[in-house]
Amino acid sequence: MNAREVAYAGIFIAFMAVSAQISVSLGPVPLTFQVFAVLLTGLLLGPRLGLLSVLSYDIAGGAVGLPVFAGFSGGGITHLYGPTGGDTSLPFR
Repeated sequence: MNAREVAYAGIFIAFMAVSAQISVSLGPVPLTFQVFAVLLTGLLLGPRLGLLSVLSYDIAGGAVGLPVFAGFSGGGITHLYGPTGGDTSLPFR
């Protein structure tokens, strides 16, 4: 992995973190633009670098407690295994 690929991965990790904060309420479950960011990451970076970017975002960011999930929350590894998978804006926690 060269410096350019690391820079691209970092840019898309930041893009996913920002897009997780933008949401649209469609009934009881809000839809964040993080879904779009993940799909765009895989499309533009390719399967290998896209997967590494998404895993770095989820595991390295969210699992250690950085506020990268919806609502600027990041409760660590236990937060990922809850009923909402990291989304704290849902009424059932």
